[in-house]
Amino acid sequence: MNTQSSKKIYVIGMGSGDRDYILPIALRTIKKVAILIATQRILDMYAQDQHTTLVLNKNIKSTIEFVRKMEEDVAFLVSGDPLCYSILPYLQKNFSQESIEVIPGISSAQIAYSKFKIPQQDAPVVSIHGRDKSLLDSYIHKYSRFALLIDQDMTVQEIASKIIDYGYHLAEIHIGDCLGTDKQTLVKGLAEDIIHWNQQFTNSVLLIDLHKEKTNKEKHINKGHRIFAPGIDDCHFIQGDIPMTKQEIRSILLSKLVFPKHGVFYDIGAGTGSISIELGLMQDVQEVHSMERNHAAIQLLKQNIQKFAVDNIHVHHGEASEIIPELPLADGIIVGGSGGYLQEILHSSYKQLKANGILAITGVTLETPYLATQILEGLGMKVDICSVNISRASQSGSYHLWKSNNPVFIIWGCKGEL
Repeated sequence: MNTQSSKKIYVIGMGSGDRDYILPIALRTIKKVAILIATQRILDMYAQDQHTTLVLNKNIKSTIEFVRKMEEDVAFLVSGDPLCYSILPYLQKNFSQESIEVIPGISSAQIAYSKFKIPQQDAPVVSIHGRDKSLLDSYIHKYSRFALLIDQDMTVQEIASKIIDYGYHLAEIHIGDCLGTDKQTLVKGLAEDIIHWNQQFTNSVLLIDLHKEKTNKEKHINKGHRIFAPGIDDCHFIQGDIPMTKQEIRSILLSKLVFPKHGVFYDIGAGTGSISIELGLMQDVQEVHSMERNHAAIQLLKQNIQKFAVDNIHVHHGEASEIIPELPLADGIIVGGSGGYLQEILHSSYKQLKANGILAITGVTLETPYLATQILEGLGMKVDICSVNISRASQSGSYHLWKSNNPVFIIWGCKGEL
């Protein structure tokens, strides 16, 4: 800890660099200090002949050592506001509180909000500038609207795509690039449009409004206007090492169900939750009960529920045959995994199935359709079966070859007329 109490270390907010956006006390302090530390752009604008200068770069440790050796007052000229994602916390770890003086500046977020004439209250300022880009996921989960500081490691189009992955196609994004300079750009658009833009941005702040309240209202009141499903692209799900029912299978499987008003559905052996999420987003589905006994799968299931912002899915960890009797009666039940307890699960499911409800089973082994048919017919259900074979083209040199997935059997029966 530095003990030179007479030496002052000023941390001065320079806003966008434009003199009109800098406080008078900041300009007076710059004139009186001996040493300026800043980016080359700021030094070119404000350093005078009497100043000793040092270009601020990523080698912060060498900068700290330089300051320790100096006896004169030092000023760090930082862009925006030093109270918001600046070098200030690092300086506080290396020098005494008494030696540090902070002069605030106008942040890029403030400038952007003012340029677009948008009130800033209730909108936190967050950053992925020089930081872990996965932080964006937590910001999308946590906030409905926020200002985001970015760098060139993640494009505006990539950010819009990430927002769309969470279901916010109509999120509004206001982009302020190179604010306060002669290269200033102010544009706005919807996430679903921005992903198609070719325009590149170099130094931006994004004002993001996800319109969560509106999106959630649409999900509850008008689920007919849906963003996804049936058949959400596999790439949108967090998959990990857990097997997942593929997009085309989900589309066919869901077409076998009947969706009454305020429907209740079970997803047994839910895995990553792809079917549960498809169901949860369907019009008229009131609640989905997802059952899974694998702990790793439960974690993925919860992550995907959070990602798609679906709030009508209830997760149950344990053996399905023990959970099912405690649940409300179901309009439709899908069994995607039984762990060797298919007979117990189907008998329990049948008891909880409403009249005219559909009970469907998927499987990849030859034994599954035979055993499932025996059980369902033994319960008095009329059974139907289909085998689905999906092949996708993959490039091999200058040619495209078919790459086949394992055939999937879909067995379904109705508790009443099929």
